Amino acid sequence: MSYTNNKFTKVVSQYSDIQLQDIIDNREDYVDEMILAAINELDKRNANKTEIEEIKQSVELRVESNELYEQERKEQSDNRFTIPINLPKEIRTAAYLLYLSTAIGIVAMIFLSVKYSVGINIGELGITVPTFTIMLFVAYMIHAGYKWARNLFVGMFIIGMIIQLASISHMPISPLNMSQIVLQIMAIYFLFTADVRKWYKEHEREFKTTTNGI
Repeated sequence: MSYTNNKFTKVVSQYSDIQLQDIIDNREDYVDEMILAAINELDKRNANKTEIEEIKQSVELRVESNELYEQERKEQSDNRFTIPINLPKEIRTAAYLLYLSTAIGIVAMIFLSVKYSVGINIGELGITVPTFTIMLFVAYMIHAGYKWARNLFVGMFIIGMIIQLASISHMPISPLNMSQIVLQIMAIYFLFTADVRKWYKEHEREFKTTTNGI
């Protein structure tokens, strides 16, 4: 019989047969590698006990299953930010519209600073930079097929419009800002079409293991 060594092999080699059998009998209290090491050590000593081989096979299957699970979880984590190859064109279009909207927002901020010669102070940067970063992140997560990103964007849009309308009396909406609003409304429209809703329902998790397809 062949034996596979692990980090517990040397440790259990110093145990008595009784200690090894105790590990097997109380295997719920030990990690799988420890149990296998104890079983292998007993095999080497020709001290096999009843059902040891059956227990060994069961533990080996569990170890293999755990390894496959960890591998799958790692692959899913690695592909968390990739674009699904079967992503509906409406979601792609919505993402591009949001990228464009964010770019216009940056241009609008620079334009206003230059026009009124006020520059951009540190306090404003502390607000605008995180805001645009969050917008780009949410737009990309929408592009990656995440339904929660779509819902988050809708919530952000509603809050933004409430603030915009509340301050319209002393801060009129500029043409650039208006173009942003139009682009965002168009994006929301595409994100709630029937095909997109159906895709979210069928592929909300499946896309995590697909390859990139921008």
